[in-house]
Amino acid sequence: MSKKPNKSRYSPYFESESTSFSTLLDVIDPDPERLAQRQEYLRRMKKEAYKALGKKRQKSQRVIQKAKGISFEENLERTWQWLQETFPDLFDPSQPYKALDVNIVRDIKAHYKKYHVQNKYPDNLVIKAVLYRYIESPEYLACLMEGAPRYSIKGEISGTV
Repeated sequence: MSKKPNKSRYSPYFESESTSFSTLLDVIDPDPERLAQRQEYLRRMKKEAYKALGKKRQKSQRVIQKAKGISFEENLERTWQWLQETFPDLFDPSQPYKALDVNIVRDIKAHYKKYHVQNKYPDNLVIKAVLYRYIESPEYLACLMEGAPRYSIKGEISGTV
Protein backbone atom coordinates (compact mmCIF):
# COMPACT_ATOMS: atom_id res chain seq x y z
CA MET A 1 0.00 0.00 0.00
CA SER A 2 1.18 3.45 -0.82
CA LYS A 3 1.30 5.94 1.95
CA LYS A 4 -0.55 9.18 1.18
CA PRO A 5 1.07 12.43 2.27
CA ASN A 6 -0.31 14.21 5.26
CA LYS A 7 -2.63 16.80 3.70
CA SER A 8 -2.35 19.22 6.58
CA ARG A 9 1.44 19.52 6.18
CA TYR A 10 1.56 19.75 2.34
CA SER A 11 -1.86 21.18 1.48
CA PRO A 12 -0.83 24.79 0.71
CA TYR A 13 1.84 23.53 -1.70
CA PHE A 14 -0.33 20.98 -3.49
CA GLU A 15 -3.14 23.47 -4.04
CA SER A 16 -0.94 26.08 -5.71
CA GLU A 17 0.20 25.30 -9.28
CA SER A 18 2.79 28.10 -9.26
CA THR A 19 4.84 26.53 -6.45
CA SER A 20 8.30 25.54 -7.64
CA PHE A 21 9.87 22.16 -7.10
CA SER A 22 12.57 23.62 -4.85
CA THR A 23 9.90 25.08 -2.56
CA LEU A 24 8.34 21.63 -2.24
CA LEU A 25 11.77 20.19 -1.42
CA ASP A 26 12.21 22.79 1.32
CA VAL A 27 9.04 21.54 3.02
CA ILE A 28 9.87 17.87 2.58
CA ASP A 29 13.54 18.17 3.58
CA PRO A 30 13.95 21.09 6.00
CA ASP A 31 17.66 20.39 6.69
CA PRO A 32 19.34 23.84 6.55
CA GLU A 33 22.64 22.50 5.15
CA ARG A 34 20.91 20.75 2.24
CA LEU A 35 18.76 23.82 1.66
CA ALA A 36 21.89 26.01 1.42
CA GLN A 37 23.52 23.54 -1.00
CA ARG A 38 20.41 23.48 -3.17
CA GLN A 39 20.20 27.27 -3.26
CA GLU A 40 23.90 27.56 -4.15
CA TYR A 41 23.45 25.02 -6.93
CA LEU A 42 20.49 26.95 -8.34
CA ARG A 43 22.46 30.22 -8.17
CA ARG A 44 25.39 28.64 -10.06
CA MET A 45 23.10 27.17 -12.72
CA LYS A 46 21.43 30.53 -13.23
CA LYS A 47 24.80 32.29 -13.50
CA GLU A 48 26.08 29.73 -16.03
CA ALA A 49 22.92 30.13 -18.09
CA TYR A 50 23.43 33.90 -18.21
CA LYS A 51 27.09 33.44 -19.15
CA ALA A 52 26.17 31.07 -21.98
CA LEU A 53 23.55 33.51 -23.22
CA GLY A 54 26.07 36.36 -23.07
CA LYS A 55 28.65 34.36 -25.06
CA LYS A 56 26.08 33.63 -27.78
CA ARG A 57 25.25 37.33 -28.03
CA GLN A 58 28.93 38.31 -28.14
CA LYS A 59 29.64 35.70 -30.80
CA SER A 60 26.79 36.87 -33.04
CA GLN A 61 27.95 40.47 -32.67
CA ARG A 62 31.50 39.45 -33.68
CA VAL A 63 30.16 37.73 -36.81
CA ILE A 64 28.28 40.89 -37.76
CA GLN A 65 31.42 42.99 -37.20
CA LYS A 66 33.49 40.64 -39.39
CA ALA A 67 30.96 40.88 -42.20
CA LYS A 68 30.99 44.66 -41.93
CA GLY A 69 34.80 44.68 -41.79
CA ILE A 70 35.14 43.69 -45.45
CA SER A 71 35.46 46.73 -47.65
CA PHE A 72 33.27 47.09 -50.72
CA GLU A 73 36.26 46.69 -53.04
CA GLU A 74 37.26 43.44 -51.29
CA ASN A 75 33.71 42.21 -51.58
CA LEU A 76 33.70 43.07 -55.30
CA GLU A 77 36.93 41.13 -55.79
CA ARG A 78 35.57 38.14 -53.86
CA THR A 79 32.37 38.16 -55.93
CA TRP A 80 34.35 38.42 -59.17
CA GLN A 81 36.45 35.39 -58.19
CA TRP A 82 33.26 33.48 -57.32
CA LEU A 83 31.77 34.31 -60.75
CA GLN A 84 34.94 33.14 -62.51
CA GLU A 85 35.00 29.87 -60.56
CA THR A 86 31.28 29.18 -60.85
CA PHE A 87 30.71 30.24 -64.47
CA PRO A 88 34.05 29.75 -66.27
CA ASP A 89 32.37 29.70 -69.71
CA LEU A 90 31.21 33.29 -69.25
CA PHE A 91 33.85 34.97 -67.11
CA ASP A 92 37.14 33.31 -68.09
CA PRO A 93 39.74 36.11 -68.18
CA SER A 94 41.80 34.30 -70.84
CA GLN A 95 38.89 34.40 -73.32
CA PRO A 96 37.39 37.50 -74.94
CA TYR A 97 34.34 39.10 -73.37
CA LYS A 98 30.96 37.61 -74.30
CA ALA A 99 27.61 39.35 -74.54
CA LEU A 100 25.50 38.22 -71.61
CA ASP A 101 21.86 37.13 -71.62
CA VAL A 102 19.32 39.86 -70.86
CA ASN A 103 18.20 38.01 -67.69
CA ILE A 104 21.69 37.08 -66.49
CA VAL A 105 21.33 38.81 -63.08
CA ARG A 106 18.11 36.92 -62.33
CA ASP A 107 19.65 33.60 -63.43
CA ILE A 108 22.86 34.06 -61.41
CA LYS A 109 20.95 35.07 -58.28
CA ALA A 110 18.61 32.08 -58.67
CA HIS A 111 21.64 29.77 -59.04
CA TYR A 112 23.22 31.32 -55.93
CA LYS A 113 20.07 30.86 -53.84
CA LYS A 114 19.60 27.29 -55.03
CA TYR A 115 23.18 26.07 -54.45
CA HIS A 116 24.37 28.47 -51.71
CA VAL A 117 24.38 25.95 -48.86
CA GLN A 118 25.18 22.85 -50.88
CA ASN A 119 28.29 24.31 -52.55
CA LYS A 120 29.30 26.47 -49.57
CA TYR A 121 29.26 29.71 -51.54
CA PRO A 122 30.48 32.80 -49.69
CA ASP A 123 27.97 35.13 -48.05
CA ASN A 124 27.23 38.77 -48.88
CA LEU A 125 28.19 38.69 -52.54
CA VAL A 126 27.56 41.85 -54.57
CA ILE A 127 26.59 40.15 -57.82
CA LYS A 128 24.70 43.06 -59.33
CA ALA A 129 27.53 45.54 -58.68
CA VAL A 130 30.14 43.23 -60.24
CA LEU A 131 28.00 42.60 -63.30
CA TYR A 132 27.40 46.34 -63.67
CA ARG A 133 31.16 46.96 -63.68
CA TYR A 134 31.60 44.10 -66.14
CA ILE A 135 29.03 45.41 -68.62
CA GLU A 136 30.36 48.98 -68.36
CA SER A 137 33.89 47.94 -69.34
CA PRO A 138 35.11 48.96 -72.81
CA GLU A 139 35.85 45.33 -73.75
CA TYR A 140 32.26 44.27 -73.05
CA LEU A 141 30.80 47.25 -74.89
CA ALA A 142 33.00 46.37 -77.89
CA CYS A 143 31.57 42.83 -78.05
CA LEU A 144 28.00 44.16 -78.32
CA MET A 145 27.88 44.31 -82.10
CA GLU A 146 24.54 43.80 -83.80
CA GLY A 147 23.89 40.10 -84.40
CA ALA A 148 26.49 38.94 -81.82
CA PRO A 149 25.32 35.96 -79.73
CA ARG A 150 24.23 36.39 -76.10
CA TYR A 151 25.20 33.67 -73.62
CA SER A 152 23.29 32.19 -70.67
CA ILE A 153 24.87 31.06 -67.40
CA LYS A 154 25.35 27.57 -68.87
CA GLY A 155 27.50 29.04 -71.66
CA GLU A 156 24.84 28.33 -74.29
CA ILE A 157 23.65 30.84 -76.87
CA SER A 158 20.37 32.34 -75.69
CA GLY A 159 19.74 35.01 -78.32
CA THR A 160 21.42 37.77 -80.27
CA VAL A 161 22.29 41.38 -79.57
